[in-house]
Amino acid sequence: MAPSTPIPILLVTANQLRDQFSAEKPWIEAMGFKAEPGTFCLLPSTEADKGIAKVLVGRPATLDLWLLGLLSKTLPPNQYTLASELTAAEATALTLGWRLGQYRFMRYKQDASNSLAELITPANADTAYIEAVVEATFLARDLINTPANDMGPGNLEDAARMLATTYSASLSVIKGEALETQNYPMVYAVGKASESAPRLIDLRWGKVDAPK
Repeated sequence: MAPSTPIPILLVTANQLRDQFSAEKPWIEAMGFKAEPGTFCLLPSTEADKGIAKVLVGRPATLDLWLLGLLSKTLPPNQYTLASELTAAEATALTLGWRLGQYRFMRYKQDASNSLAELITPANADTAYIEAVVEATFLARDLINTPANDMGPGNLEDAARMLATTYSASLSVIKGEALETQNYPMVYAVGKASESAPRLIDLRWGKVDAPK
């Protein structure tokens, strides 16, 4: 049975494991968990129908973006919450790593219903930053993972136009034989044999005088 409240994820060192979890020691030892960085252990509830009580994760000296990346795909599809004290930067990094770890390429899959574990974003995490990075990274991964027969120059232009429309960016495209007349002869030479004309896509966002 899925728990009615989020399951806490605790980042623990070997010393904390020894000092704070004596009651769970037999189970922890049976699982072979020693709080090594990146390893994890699921602590069962004392109530048989409650499932997981806590998730322990070995805490490194410096928290890494990817510490929870694999865990986000491994844990059962429940709600989880970070129960350890974290700075805003740490909370942001760990939540971002969790979200990035859940990327799935779904373009050719009909059934996308497989649910994933959900991490409740900590109150001090930069939600806007996390969402922006996740959206950008997933788009880039989708473009890269799409086979070339479905991701030619025209498809890349479509993706660029979508971004330009969504984020009020400027877009210019030099296409086909115009590449030669506008001093891009090699771009044209490399791509002219394709059924989809070669093109140079220039996507710009932000103020011209903004720092670069």
